[in-house]
Amino acid sequence: MQDYPAGRAARAAVPSAIASARLGPDARPCVLILDDQGRICAYELAAATLFGNTQDRLLGRRISELVDGILVDGDSPDSHAKRLRHLCTANEWRHCVAHGFDGRRLAVAIHLSIMTVDNQEVFLLEFQGKTQ
Repeated sequence: MQDYPAGRAARAAVPSAIASARLGPDARPCVLILDDQGRICAYELAAATLFGNTQDRLLGRRISELVDGILVDGDSPDSHAKRLRHLCTANEWRHCVAHGFDGRRLAVAIHLSIMTVDNQEVFLLEFQGKTQ
């Protein structure tokens, strides 16, 4: 497994409180940290619980494998970074469909922001999710 030092540093910088529920009171708030190619480099335990994953199945996975519409499969890594930056500029919550590893469909609201940690850009993906 690849080492993700920027992910560890970014995880330490994540505020403990996330935005209030956007999908109702039973939605679970979670945080994922993505590298500039859209790969998960750190996460909160709540994200693993929501998706039904363990660390070895979540780290390094592309976010497009879990959440529809964030990245376009087949695009170059440069295109992924541009798309992630574009989503950050909107500064809004978006409703998407995600997929748990057990086949469950999840309704999620996502908010993406960018931060620099150890001279490396990482993307903070806050989301609220619940099983559909």
